[in-house]
Amino acid sequence: MTTAGTLLLRCQDAARTYGHGPAAVVAVDSATCQVHVGDRIAITGPSGSGKSTLLHLMADVEQPTAGEISWPGLPRVPAHGQVGVVGQGLTLVPALNVAENSALPLAAGRRSQGTGAAEGPALPLRGGGHRPSPE
Repeated sequence: MTTAGTLLLRCQDAARTYGHGPAAVVAVDSATCQVHVGDRIAITGPSGSGKSTLLHLMADVEQPTAGEISWPGLPRVPAHGQVGVVGQGLTLVPALNVAENSALPLAAGRRSQGTGAAEGPALPLRGGGHRPSPE
């Protein structure tokens, strides 16, 4: 079990480049950060600045082309698909709470592999029982 303040995630010079040569697009360039258990973080920047790509790297949806991403605060390295990214706006199902929205990609991945129903989220969520306010 991890405790508050424990280093959970470390990105060291993580980078993601799409393509090669003159047509290459650098989406994330040398991102370095640490996230501790209990931290609340915000990744900000203009559209197209690499925010979603960085989240995908952290969640192992995509692999960095340089640098390293590690999870020292977990007893084992999360397997592909065990860390999820919850988007905003139209990507959320309003009738579901945070934990349920987080589990949807895991459920879809496991069912497509023929392994049956999904387990709950791989990491405990704070306030996971809250539902979005109706607008």
